[in-house]
Amino acid sequence: MVRQKRRSLGARMAIQYFMDYPDAPCSVGAKKFSIANSTAWHARKEARKMAKKKPAAKKTSSVTIGPEVTKLLREYHSQKPVPVEVLQEDDMVNNPPHYQLMPGVEVYDVLQALAKKGTALGIDNETWRNYDRGAEYLLRMWEKNGYQDLCKSLWYLHALRKIMRNKIKAT
Repeated sequence: MVRQKRRSLGARMAIQYFMDYPDAPCSVGAKKFSIANSTAWHARKEARKMAKKKPAAKKTSSVTIGPEVTKLLREYHSQKPVPVEVLQEDDMVNNPPHYQLMPGVEVYDVLQALAKKGTALGIDNETWRNYDRGAEYLLRMWEKNGYQDLCKSLWYLHALRKIMRNKIKAT
C-alpha cells in the first residue's frame, strides 16, 4: 500500500487552480491561497503531472436501431417547421388564458386603466400596491386558483384597510 502525503486545504486548492491555469506563476498561487512559494511550486508540479495523465477511454457498446425507430427518425427529420402563428396560440407568457377576462380584454388592461385613475387621484404607492394586487387576484380567481386567489385578494384588501384606517386616524 502506497501512503500518500496529506496536503493542506490551501495546497489542494492550489492544485485545482494550477489545473485550470497551468502557466500561472507560483507566487500568484502562493498569495491567493496563503501558502509558501515552495508549496505552490509543488502544487503546480503536481497539477502538471495530473494534466498529462489521460482518462481511460469509456467503453461503448454498439446499439442497433430497429426499422421502426429508423422510420420514426426519418419522419421527424422530414417534418416542416411549425409556423410562428401556430406556436403563439398557446402562449403562456404573452397571452395566458387565466388573465383573459373576455376575448380581447386582459386583467393587465383593466389594471392599467385603474392605475391611470389612481395616478390622477394622487394615491400613494403603498396604498395603490395593495389595491392593485387585491384587484388582480379577484379578477383572475375564477380562471386560476379559485379559493386560494380569493384568500390572497382578501389579504391585500385587509392590508389596504389598515393603511386607510391609519391615514384616517392621523388626520
